[in-house]
This record gives sequence, structure tokens and C-alpha cells, in this order.
Amino acid sequence: MRRLLFAIAAFSAAACQPPAPAVPAAAAPAAAAVPAAPAAPTCQGAGCGPGDPLAPLPPAATSAAALSLPGTRYGAGVTLATGTSVAEILAHPDAWSGKRVRIEGEVADVCQMRGCWMEVKGEEGKTLKFKVTDGQIEFPKDSAGKHAVAEGTVRLIPLSLEQTRKVKAHEAEEQGKPFDPASVTAPENLVRLDGIGAVLSDKK
Repeated sequence: MRRLLFAIAAFSAAACQPPAPAVPAAAAPAAAAVPAAPAAPTCQGAGCGPGDPLAPLPPAATSAAALSLPGTRYGAGVTLATGTSVAEILAHPDAWSGKRVRIEGEVADVCQMRGCWMEVKGEEGKTLKFKVTDGQIEFPKDSAGKHAVAEGTVRLIPLSLEQTRKVKAHEAEEQGKPFDPASVTAPENLVRLDGIGAVLSDKK
């Protein structure tokens, strides 16, 4: 009987002991942070960033098919069969503002950052900037001297003095030329073609 009582007492004492604390599992080593891929270079000048008031406006929808022209096509190509001279557009920007036109001439200059614009020189020697949305169309940086047929919407943008300096400073930076903001003393109106498409070829 005494042995039975000792056994019961020992069992009761063991049952009242608090459970042994759980041993935490070894924490898994933290995964090494994967560095983000470097972003593609973007144009940082006037008219490039989203929301920039100088950025190209979205082109109006059209059901017209692109014409079959010799050369390399960019964007939507060219749909208009009749052209307008660069000199005419620059002489009467108010009359042409908002209208879709086709221009033709030699590529006098091209953006050296991402190819988001080119200067088209007409037969009269006047040049008009053809601007596209940064990253959507990219003209080769060695396009100067090629023949361009380009289509877009004429845009007349009144600039403040600050915007005029910003535009000219960015153009000078792109071409590696010095620029003194003090040299610009009055605001200007920017006349350009917000591009829809173009065709570049070696010869006219």
C-alpha cells in the first residue's frame, strides 16, 4: 500500500509541472536584397517628362492607312498625300495650330539623348522641330542628312520667360554647347510638330 501511495504522489507531482518551454526553430537566413535593374535613360529636358506642359499631346485617332513610302518607317508612318511647307507653317502658326500636316525635308539635327525629336529643314532653309513622346519613337542619332517625310499636329505654345530659358538650356545641353540664361531676355512662342509618324530615307 505504501508503495502504491508513493507512486500516486510521484505521478501527481509530475502532472502539475508546467510544460517545458518550446525551443524556437532556427530563423531562416534573410534573403539577400536583389538590386533593382537600372532604369533606362530618360530625357530630362523640356517636354519629356509625364505631366510636363511642353510634352507632346496625344495624337488624334485616324483610320487612314500609312502610305507606302521608300525608307524606314517610324511610329504610324505617314498617311497624308499632300504636304505643307515648313516656311508656310512658321509664317502663319496661328492659322495652322491644331491642324494635322505632312512636312518634308532634310534632317538638320536629332536628339542625342533618346532620339525623341528631329529638326526638319524645308526647301526654304527654315527648320521645324518634330517632337515625339519620349520612349515611344526613337530616331537614330546619326539621322542628320537623311530625307524625312513626317506627319504630326502643328502646335503653338506660348512660353513664359522661365520656360523659354529652360527650353534653350536643354537644347544647348543636348548639343554640348554653352548657354547663358541671361542671354534670353524675352519669352518666345514655340512652334513645333507633335509627331505621329515619319519615314526616313537616304535620298529624296
